[in-house]
Amino acid sequence: MFGIEKLKDSIFLFKSVILLNLFDIIFTLYAVQSGYAIEANPFMDALLQKSPLLFATTKLSLVSAGTYFILINQEFKIARIALKVCFFVYGLIFLYHVFGILTS
Repeated sequence: MFGIEKLKDSIFLFKSVILLNLFDIIFTLYAVQSGYAIEANPFMDALLQKSPLLFATTKLSLVSAGTYFILINQEFKIARIALKVCFFVYGLIFLYHVFGILTS
């Protein structure tokens, strides 16, 4: 059985991943448009070249949908692990962006 405390933890992680994704979008748009960086993902780079708004809405939609799918399957251990991995990876991406800003 999946307890209420674990559910609260999962919802916190879900919200945190979405927030970190928003920061990633903002930092990426700033860095690419300023000429400090390029978008490493070829699919997302193609969208970014077409339209920053298309890039942002697609990235937000895909990450939100994927993370939500993981959230609604929290009764499975693999989903609980996956949500923690998403949080960890987006946390690292956030730190990467902050480091890049501080050192530029």
